[in-house]
Amino acid sequence: MEEWSNRLVISELWVDEKLRRQGTAAALMSLALKRADGEGRRAVMLETQSCNVAAISFYLKCGFTLMGFDACAYQNDDLQRGEVRIELGILLP
Repeated sequence: MEEWSNRLVISELWVDEKLRRQGTAAALMSLALKRADGEGRRAVMLETQSCNVAAISFYLKCGFTLMGFDACAYQNDDLQRGEVRIELGILLP
């Protein structure tokens, strides 16, 4: 929980390869969204890399939208390497 901004920030979401595509990540995300809503948080945020197409697709299916990006989070040539940090989020009612 990020108290100063009243947001839930997902810092890690990882599912073992043997358990992928079985709904585990969706169930975990659902729990996080329910918790954030139940606690009156105003948003749920996370970050991933622009090259992580599978993760981005999953997050978009969960309702996340692009909130911002950082073009030098990892190295000074992130744009050239095509690995930019992107921030995705869901604003809660």
